[in-house]
Amino acid sequence: MAPPQPRISSIDPFRRLTLPFLGFVIGLAVVYAALLTYKRMLFPLLQSLPGWPEWLTPVLGPLGSLAAAAISYGLYVRGWERRPATELRINSAPIALGAVSGSGLIAVTIASLFAIGAYQFDSWRGFSGVAPLAATILSAAVIEEVVFRGLLFRAFERSLGTWPAMAITSGAFGFLHLFNDGTTPFTIISTTLLGLFWCGVYALSRNLWVAGLNHTLWNLTIFLSGVPLSGHEEWRLSAPLVSHAQGPFWLTGGAFGPEDSIVNIVIAGVATALLWRWIATHQRTRAPAELGQPTAA
Repeated sequence: MAPPQPRISSIDPFRRLTLPFLGFVIGLAVVYAALLTYKRMLFPLLQSLPGWPEWLTPVLGPLGSLAAAAISYGLYVRGWERRPATELRINSAPIALGAVSGSGLIAVTIASLFAIGAYQFDSWRGFSGVAPLAATILSAAVIEEVVFRGLLFRAFERSLGTWPAMAITSGAFGFLHLFNDGTTPFTIISTTLLGLFWCGVYALSRNLWVAGLNHTLWNLTIFLSGVPLSGHEEWRLSAPLVSHAQGPFWLTGGAFGPEDSIVNIVIAGVATALLWRWIATHQRTRAPAELGQPTAA
C-alpha cells in the first residue's frame, strides 16, 4: 500500500507559498496561450472564409476569446489538478441571480447619483452600438474572473485557506486597476473592495459563471448609463444614454466612473461585509487542512 500523502498543512511555509504561485503562473500561461492562439490564428482564419459577414467580427472576436479562456482553463484544471472543473458548470438559477444582483447593486449607486444631480442625463443615443461593447464587456469580465478567482484565488485558498487567499487576490485586483485611466485617490479602495466582493460571490457560489455574470452585469449597467466604466472613457461613445457628471470627484467618481464614488464605496462596502459575514457564519470558507495535497507536490 502506498504511504499516505502529506496534507498542505504539513508542508513548510515556503512551499505553501511557492506551490500555489507556480500553479497560478502555469494556469495563466495556458489561458494566455489559448487567447493568443485564437486571436492570432483561429479568428483570422475564420475571417478569411468566403462570405464571412463583417458585422460578426466585433461580436464574435470577444466571444471567441471568452470560449478560448474557458476551455483552456478547464483543460488546465483537468491536467494540473487532476479533476473536472466543476466551477464551470452551467447552473442557470444561481447564474441568473448573480447577474441580476450585480446589476442591481451598482444601479443603486447610479440611480442615487442621478437623483441628487451628480449625474445629468443629456440625450438618448439608442442601442445601435451596444452589441459589440456588450460582447467585449462580457468577455473581459468573465476572463478577469477566470484569472483572479479561478486561478489566483483558488490556488492560494488551496494552500493558505480562504481568508489569506481573499486578501492576496483582492490586493492584486485593486493594484492592477491603478494602471487604468482616470484613477482617483479612491481607486485603490474601490477596486480592492470590489475584489473582496467578487471573491465573496465566488466563495458563496463556487461557480465562475456566477461571479463572471455578476461582474459583467455590474460593468454593463455602468456602460448603459453613459458614465465612465473603470476609466474607459471611449466606451461612452457607444452607450445608449448620453450623460455627464458634475460635482467633486469624491461624489461622482470623476473620470474613473461611479465605482470611485463615495456613495458606491459605502454601498458596496456594506454589501461586501454582509456577504462575507454570511459566508463565514454558514461555513463557506475553507482551511488549508481541508484541501489535501497540491498536485505539483
